Amino acid sequence: MIYAFVDANILIRVLSQGKPGCEPELFEDLRTLATRSAVQLLVPDVIRFEIDRQMRDLPRELRLRFGELKASVNKTSVWSEIADAKEGVLRQLGTLRESKELGWKDRFTKVDEFLRSECVTRIPYTPEIMCRARIRLMRGAKPRKDQDAAIIESLAKFFEDSSDEQPVLLFCSENHTDFALELESGSDRNRRFAVDPEIAEVLPRTHYFVRLDELLQIDQGYESLPKHPESSEIAQAMDRMRELEDEGCYDTDEYFAALGEVESLYEERLSQDFVANILPRLPQELRQRRDEACDHIESMLRDCRQCPSWDDHSEYKLPQWLEYVPEHMIRYTTLARILRIENSVKRYLQIHSSMDGS
Repeated sequence: MIYAFVDANILIRVLSQGKPGCEPELFEDLRTLATRSAVQLLVPDVIRFEIDRQMRDLPRELRLRFGELKASVNKTSVWSEIADAKEGVLRQLGTLRESKELGWKDRFTKVDEFLRSECVTRIPYTPEIMCRARIRLMRGAKPRKDQDAAIIESLAKFFEDSSDEQPVLLFCSENHTDFALELESGSDRNRRFAVDPEIAEVLPRTHYFVRLDELLQIDQGYESLPKHPESSEIAQAMDRMRELEDEGCYDTDEYFAALGEVESLYEERLSQDFVANILPRLPQELRQRRDEACDHIESMLRDCRQCPSWDDHSEYKLPQWLEYVPEHMIRYTTLARILRIENSVKRYLQIHSSMDGS
């Protein structure tokens, strides 16, 4: 089984949207994978404690930080002829603070509801965990902070009690200084880490990530491939389409046929590249889930099209039920999207079955 731990600092990035790599759509993918048991998300109580504390302190912290920004702007000397622009910036900062707080609170509602749901595995903060964390600190073993030690002992206790013989843990935290060792230096996007050996000895096989998008690389689809793959066939089809554009033939059947050929060749190449370069790297159990869900989607779509109530309008509306993934490309998108499409098509089939009285 694949397990995931996402630290409070990552979830706070989801709430604040202050840095890339933790966008709301990535959180939705994580929620989908956890909700459908493709990944088991472990949530120690100390994570929720930290997020609750951040939310209590949010209004004061935002006032303080935006106040620092305003003070910096106020100190800036500007040409008198653009003094009104300076005043505009100060007013805009006030508006941005209010918008930031509202957005943060809205996202918190969704994250908090998910963390309290039965879709995740809660690890209670018990007297035993507290004592184990204190002993860890007294021994001088990493990590060397109370909350971080409680996180590690919570996870260690969970796996000690687990009957899973081959667990894999995906550990995601910005706090690499306390939890990990750097394996490879480089730009921020190319830095690689491994969980610290003092921590690794009490955990199962663990992969370390500092951003949510890095963790979710276990669930890639054709969308992560280059947008415009190259081949001689594609080049020829593109040349033909451009010739028709130069001739002003935008509304002709010939142009639409050429456009369709280009799209078909792109999608064919993307599906081939996915099978060759991405699929082999995905965990076996997730590949199996992909196949099972795609088979189910195809079966339900056949049932949909056999419903007496199914008509051209139903077919026209189908793309929105497929998250606008082309039907023949569903097998090559991410598992999170496949699982959402599976739920969506199931609802669409239920609607038509209800219309037909079956």
